[in-house]
Amino acid sequence: MVGFFLTSDQTLIQLLLEAQQNPGMCIVDSNFITLLFTFQHLSPPPQSSFNKSYPLMFPGEYSLFFANCNPESPVTMDVRIEMFNTDDGATNNYLSVGLTQLPSLYFIFSLIYLCFLGFWIFLCFNNQRCVHRVHLLMGALLVTKALSLFCAAVEKHYVKVTGI
Repeated sequence: MVGFFLTSDQTLIQLLLEAQQNPGMCIVDSNFITLLFTFQHLSPPPQSSFNKSYPLMFPGEYSLFFANCNPESPVTMDVRIEMFNTDDGATNNYLSVGLTQLPSLYFIFSLIYLCFLGFWIFLCFNNQRCVHRVHLLMGALLVTKALSLFCAAVEKHYVKVTGI
């Protein structure tokens, strides 16, 4: 009983309580997990491999675990895991659930701050006699915030597309 399984944050607590109450139980046999595969599903040696996609029907954040219920058998492996959401069924989105709209939201807010900057420059030019250095500093603050939001939008978009 060696394999990988998924569990959500909500069921992880129930899984730990079940393991505490039944110390001899193999965690792969629990009802609180989504078993992905056991080592019985691997292709024959020497190049044992497994490649499969697992769609999840319930949105949320999941954790991937490896379980070895046979302590006498050491296991070595190279694992490549790719977890993503699908926006339209075809496009991979590597942002967490609920954060998929962040790039466009950050970009819109950066444009809003640039509009505020344009309005601030308009006010400062129309009232040049009342403008002090602090007013220029306030304009620099608007530029900094707009650039910060734009860079966050670029970063989140890159993560959304590449997962890196």
